[in-house]
Formats: sequence, C-alpha cells, structure tokens
Amino acid sequence: MLSKVHGTAKGFLKYSTEKYGVPSNPNFTYMMDQVCRFSQGIINFRMATRRNYSDLIKSAKYMTKELFHGRSHPKYQVIEIFDTIQDLTMPEEVRSLNDIYSSITTSGNKSLGEDFDFILEEKNKQLKSWMPKGVPTDKIWLTVCRNNKLLETFKDHSVSTFNIKSNKGNSRSLGIENSTSAYRILLRKTDYLGKNQFQGWLLMKD
Repeated sequence: MLSKVHGTAKGFLKYSTEKYGVPSNPNFTYMMDQVCRFSQGIINFRMATRRNYSDLIKSAKYMTKELFHGRSHPKYQVIEIFDTIQDLTMPEEVRSLNDIYSSITTSGNKSLGEDFDFILEEKNKQLKSWMPKGVPTDKIWLTVCRNNKLLETFKDHSVSTFNIKSNKGNSRSLGIENSTSAYRILLRKTDYLGKNQFQGWLLMKD
C-alpha cells in the first residue's frame, strides 16, 4: 500500500509464506494463526452448520482443536477426541447418515441450519412463550404442547393480518467498521507485525 501497488491474493500468499514461522516475525506468525486459522475456523464452523456442510464442519473442528488442547480445557479435549474417534470408526452407512444430518433447518431456509440441541432449546423457548408466568402445571404443559401447531398458526395469521414485521433470520451489522480501521492504522503506525519484542521481553528466541 505504501508503494502504491494494489495487493493481490497471490501476492499475499507469497508474502505470508515467506514471513510465517520466521523467528524474527513472531507477531506476524501469531496474527496469522489468530486470523487465518482460529478465527477463520470458527467462521467456517458457523457457516458449515448453517448450510449443513459436513466436510467443512470437520475441517473447521480440525483447524480449531488446538484452542482446547493448548490450554486447560479437559472436558472439551475429551469431547473433541471422542468425537473424532467416533467419526473415524463408525460404519460407513452410519457416517453417511450422520453427515446428511449434521444440522437441520426448521424454517425451510437452507442457510439457517442448526444443531439438534439448539433446535430443542428453541422449541422449548417457543413452548414456554405460550405459558403464563409462574411454575406451569402438567395440565398447562400438555395443553400447550398438544396445541402448539395451532397456536403458532394463529400467531402467524395474526402477524400477517396486522402487517407486523419480524426480523427473525435477518443479519445485523455489528457497527465496528470505524474500530476496525483504527486498529489497522495502529498496527501499521507501531510496526507491530515487524517487532520481535514486547515491553523489553523477547517474543521468540532465534
């Protein structure tokens, strides 16, 4: 940018390959791991779950697993290991079925898939929205559960009749564009990615 030359994907890959892992560029290596590996892995996992893309889900889990094993997360470490072992050892027919239903959508929108436990949470929340305040009795639970479809149909018709708009399923802006720009300026101004020390401490030994 300083040389007035527009960056390209090919140029970035060449530059990052030369700088990544070099002892004199520990900050660059750290930022590359955070942005291009862990953060992208989390983004990929969310996107893959939304679209029921099993291969990308597995890839995203692999990209981010070091977050569990590099720190003290014993429960998540066991979950990650057993999930991987289970996927590798299950019969092919079972794996194929499991991949098909990595996530499901209740709205019919193929970009709004969710895991089964989240769908159960959502359904439970929906049922409770029809219940009066206080501890519900067994009779109230039975009444709401058995008439849930009818109640939701009535709700949809009412919303349509009164032209009430819903933002369900819509994306929203985080409004962090100015903060992002300020952070980029600070990185360039302080030459953060080119430093190998922080407050006098050597970040990575040669």
